[in-house]
Amino acid sequence: MPYNNGMGETVPVGRHNADNILRPLETGVVESFDKLFAAREKTLRRRVGDLIRNKQEFLTGTFPNVVRMGTEHPELSGGVLYMMGILTEHIPKGSEAINSIPRRFAEHKSTRHVKDVRSLLRDIHATNEKRGDRDTKIVRVGSSEIRARSAKSQTPVETAEKMRVVNTELLRARITKELYDFTQCPVRVKYAKDGRVIDLGINSSEVSILNKDSKTGKPMVFLCSSAGNPAGVESYAVEYALRTGNKVIIIGHPDGASGFMTKQFADAAVADANPPNVDAGRQFEPPTYEPHTQFFKQAITTLLPEGKFDLYSHSGGGIMAKNLLNDPDMNKRVTNAVFLNPAGVSTMHTLFPQAFRRMVPVAMAKDMVKDVPHVLRSTFELDRNEPSHNEAFWFRDRVTVAIQSGSHYRQPGWDTMRVNGGKIVLFVGGRDLAVGGKQFASYMQSRLRDKSRPLPSPPSWSMTVAPIM
Repeated sequence: MPYNNGMGETVPVGRHNADNILRPLETGVVESFDKLFAAREKTLRRRVGDLIRNKQEFLTGTFPNVVRMGTEHPELSGGVLYMMGILTEHIPKGSEAINSIPRRFAEHKSTRHVKDVRSLLRDIHATNEKRGDRDTKIVRVGSSEIRARSAKSQTPVETAEKMRVVNTELLRARITKELYDFTQCPVRVKYAKDGRVIDLGINSSEVSILNKDSKTGKPMVFLCSSAGNPAGVESYAVEYALRTGNKVIIIGHPDGASGFMTKQFADAAVADANPPNVDAGRQFEPPTYEPHTQFFKQAITTLLPEGKFDLYSHSGGGIMAKNLLNDPDMNKRVTNAVFLNPAGVSTMHTLFPQAFRRMVPVAMAKDMVKDVPHVLRSTFELDRNEPSHNEAFWFRDRVTVAIQSGSHYRQPGWDTMRVNGGKIVLFVGGRDLAVGGKQFASYMQSRLRDKSRPLPSPPSWSMTVAPIM
C-alpha cells in the first residue's frame, strides 16, 4: 500500500494483515448445524427436540468430540461456542466487527437477565449489516418496540431496563465498528543519539479511533502489546469507550502483522533488544527500545498534535509508555498513565534468555484453561503470512522475537516516570508469569517506602501498584 508523505516521496505502509483466530469464519459451519438441528426437531420427540434447541446440553451430552474439536481448530471455535450457548447468534456474512467473539460475548453477558431482547438485537444487527451500514449513528429503540417483542406483559420498570440494555448494546456495536475501521499511521522515525542523527525511515502501524466525535475533551491513547494490533484490545478498549464517552486512540506496533518497518528500523530494533541464546555471565544489558519508543512518540504527535491525554498500555507496549513518561516532551502532556500487566519489570530466565518465550506459555497454560471465559473475550491474532512462513513473516518475526526475548530484563526508569498532575497506576497480576508481576509489585512497594530516595514528581503525583494474587 503506497503512501505519499506530501513531499513527492511515496513509501510503502502496512495493511490489515491479521485474523482473529477465534472469529467465527463465515464458511457455513453454524448454518449447517442449524439446519441439522431443525431437521432433527421435526422427527424426534419433544423432549429431545427441546434439547437440540437449547444446544448446550445436547452438544455436551451427545457430541463431546465436537466441543473438543472447536477448541483445537480455529475455524470451528466460533460455531461451537455459539452452539454451546456461550455466545449470541452470529450474523451470516456479517462484518468482522459485528461477529467478533468479544462483542458477542459482551452482549450475551449483558442480556442474561433480559434474554427476550436478544432476538430484537440480532434483527437490528442483521438489518444494519445487510444494508452495509457503516454509519456510526445509533437509532434508539423505544418502549413500544420492546413491548411488541415480549410475549408477556411488562411493567414500566422492566420496559425501561430492557430499553437501556438494547440501546447500550447498539452503542457497543457502533464503537466496535469504529475499532475495525483501521487506518495506517506512517511516521518518519528520526532522532538524535550520541551527537548524531539516526534516521530509520518511514514506518507505520495500524490505528483505530473510537468515539471520534467525542466532546469530553479527555482523550486516551492506548499502546498495544508487543507486535499487537488494535483489534487485540477490543474487549477492554470498547468497554472503556462505552463507559466514558472519551475519544480512544489505539496504536499498534510497526512489527505487528498489520504494520510496516524499514530494514533500518528492523535492524536497529534487533540490535538493541535481542539477547544471546546463553548468557552465562549475565552480561546482557536491558534493551533501550529506542526505535519503538521514537515511533510511538512520533505517532502520538501526529494523531494528537496538541493537548493533554491519558496514556494506557498493555504488556510490551508498557515498556514504550514507560520510556515516554521519562521524556520531558511527552510527560508534560500526560495527565494519567495506566499500565496493564507491563513487560520489562522483572529479571528472570537470564541464564538462557531465548528459553523465556518457550517456557512461559507452558507454565501459564493451566491458569488460562481455568480462566476460559475471560480468554474468550480476548482477540488472539494470527498473521496471515505465518502459515506459509514467507519472507514477510520472517522479516517481522525476528523483530518480535527480539523485543519479547529482551522484555524479561527489568527496565530502568519505572520509579522515575512523571505525569502532569494525575496518577500512575501499575496493574500487575501476581500470577502473571509472562512479566513476573509478583516480583515487580514487591520491588515497587519497597521503592515507594524508601524515603531516602524520593520520587521525582510533584506532590499531586502518586503511584498505585495493584498485585492480583
